[in-house]
Amino acid sequence: MKNKILNLMLLAGVALVLTGCSIDQSKPKSPISKAEILNWDKILEETNGNKSLAEDYENRSYVFMGRVQEIEIDSCDVSGFIVELDKEELKKLSVGDTIVVIGTLKDATTKPKLEKATRLDKQTVVENYLIGLVKKRTSGDGMSVIMEYKYSDYTFDENTHLVNSYIEINTTYTDEKAKNYKLKYDEKNNIIEKGDQFETYSYLYNEDNTVQKETHKMGNFTYIYDYSYEKDDNGHIIKKTKKDENGKNTVYTYEYGNNDKVSREIVTDDTQKWDYTFEYNNDGQLVKKNWKAEDPLLDNSLEFEYDEFGNTTRETKINQRKTLESYGILIHNDKTVTNYYYGIVGKK
Repeated sequence: MKNKILNLMLLAGVALVLTGCSIDQSKPKSPISKAEILNWDKILEETNGNKSLAEDYENRSYVFMGRVQEIEIDSCDVSGFIVELDKEELKKLSVGDTIVVIGTLKDATTKPKLEKATRLDKQTVVENYLIGLVKKRTSGDGMSVIMEYKYSDYTFDENTHLVNSYIEINTTYTDEKAKNYKLKYDEKNNIIEKGDQFETYSYLYNEDNTVQKETHKMGNFTYIYDYSYEKDDNGHIIKKTKKDENGKNTVYTYEYGNNDKVSREIVTDDTQKWDYTFEYNNDGQLVKKNWKAEDPLLDNSLEFEYDEFGNTTRETKINQRKTLESYGILIHNDKTVTNYYYGIVGKK
C-alpha cells in the first residue's frame, strides 16, 4: 500500500512539473501578430490635431510600408515618418528603397515617429501581408504635379487574397467624386467583371483563359468586342483580332524574344499603325516600351522602375516631338513622370 501511494505521489509530481513546463515555455506573441496596420490618413482624420485623441494611437505597435526619402545616423525618413532602425540596417538602405518596418508610434499629431523599429524581410512580408497601391502621382518633367490619386478601403477574398474592391480619390480635383471599384473572378481567378459606378468591363473566356468577348459599359453606351487568336507551335499567340459590333477589326501581331516574352507588337486598324518594342531586365521585368506611329509626332517611350516586391514604383514617359525648322528637325523631349506608392493594406 505504501508503495502504491508513493507511486501516485510521484505521478502527481511529474504532472505538476509538466504543467509548469508548458506554462514556462509558452512563447509571447510574435511582433507581427500584435502589430496593427498603420493607416496614417485615418489617424489624422480622427484626431484632427487633438493630442488627447492622438494618445489613443500612440505607444502601440504598427507595421508600415513606405519609401526611404532621407537617411540619418540613427533613423531614416520613410514617406514622412521618422523610423528608428539599427545602424547596421541603415547602412544597407538607399534613398528610394521601399521598405516594411514594425515599430512603436510616437507623436501622432505633428512629427510621427516609429521607435525601436525592425525591418521585415521580403519573405516575411509576402507570407503575412497584402500590398496595395496607396498613391499615384504624375508630374510634368518630374517636378510640378499634374494629377494625384489616393487608394484605400481595400477588401480581399479570404481564400485567394485577390482584391474584391477599393476606393480611388482624385486629390488634385477635389470636386471629382470618389470611384468605388469592384472586381469579380471566375473559378480560374480570371477577372470577369471590373469597374466603378461610372464605367464597367466584363469578360467571357476561352478554355485556354484568353478573352473571348469583352463588354464595355459607360453611362448609356455599351461597346462589345469579340476576340480571335492564332498561335505558333509553341503555344505563343502570334496574332489577335479584336472585332467591334460594327465589324471593324483591330489586329495585333506579336514577336517573341529568347525569354519567351513579347519583344514586338504591331497594332493596325483602319486609320493607324503602331509599332511597339519591349525591353526586359534579368528578372523578366519590363523596363522599356517604345512605340512608333506613322505620324512621327506621336512617337513615345516608357521606362519602368521596380521595388524589391516587384511593384512598379516609377514610370517615365518621353514624348519625342519633332519640329521642322529652316535648319532641320529639332527634337523636343517632353517628360512625364508617374510615381507609385504602396502600403500594407491587409493581413493574410
